[in-house]
Amino acid sequence: AVDLDLLERIALLRSAGICCYLATNQEKYRTIYLEREMGLGVALDGIFSSSTLGFRKPSLEYYHAVQNQLELEGSEILFWDDTLKNVEAAYALNWNAELYTSLEGFDEQMQNLGLLESVFKPFS
Repeated sequence: AVDLDLLERIALLRSAGICCYLATNQEKYRTIYLEREMGLGVALDGIFSSSTLGFRKPSLEYYHAVQNQLELEGSEILFWDDTLKNVEAAYALNWNAELYTSLEGFDEQMQNLGLLESVFKPFS
């Protein structure tokens, strides 16, 4: 099930000019389902799927492939994941990496990071 509250946060981020992507280890057909049937294709700026990249999280090759496609330095990327080993791998490449445990934790950490405080204020 899609977390509609989190999608609302993502919409606010995107409206503020912040690109938002999904990083997933899904296979090809599940990725297509997420994109088309669950609506993530319009809710996000893109999906980085292991089936497309040819690597799975937490391999460093996965993160290198994403970073190369984004054409960003690691320090310019904020990465959220609900699996600690994926967060640690991203952090190893100098990404700003956070462990997602709850929507409340997400809101709090986004405010702690000083990102879009005014956007997230109504949720605190």
